[in-house]
Amino acid sequence: MSTAKRWRDATLPAFLTQQLVSTVGAMVAGFLVALIPAVVVAMATKNTSGGNWADHMAEQHIFRAAEEPYFVFPILAAFVFGVLSHRYSRSLSARWVWVIPLTILLWSVLTWRTGESRPYWTDVWNNYFGRDCGSSECAYEFFMTAPAYTSLAYTFGWLIKRVFLNKLSLLL
Repeated sequence: MSTAKRWRDATLPAFLTQQLVSTVGAMVAGFLVALIPAVVVAMATKNTSGGNWADHMAEQHIFRAAEEPYFVFPILAAFVFGVLSHRYSRSLSARWVWVIPLTILLWSVLTWRTGESRPYWTDVWNNYFGRDCGSSECAYEFFMTAPAYTSLAYTFGWLIKRVFLNKLSLLL
């Protein structure tokens, strides 16, 4: 067995690679997928944002779907990467890539310190899951919630491919 094949199929390197793809890779791919149509629409429409062209592009609805709090395009990218992950790794570690990001998110939520005048769960919701995260510039959603979402989608995509599509191909 070649050194490259052993490295690719080894559990720890495969897990770390899949962890990176399921979080950072999915976020980058999701934003790029949303950016291309946003640029096209921004070029074809009149700038009513009152700002420069970049502001006009950022106001496009399709680009907003890649942002907080839902991260639609990064989640879809992670799902597709999960389905395709069998092509570059034979490791079964893809089923566990959600553990680290979800643990970090849960730890952060459970240790959250709220301001004096705000209720705890309302503040947690606003900073991690809702649209009203302006005071923190939505950093908690971007660095903690989004990786949890994308890693779960990656694992779900991997499971769909592994369990359902393989069984379907056996039936056909």
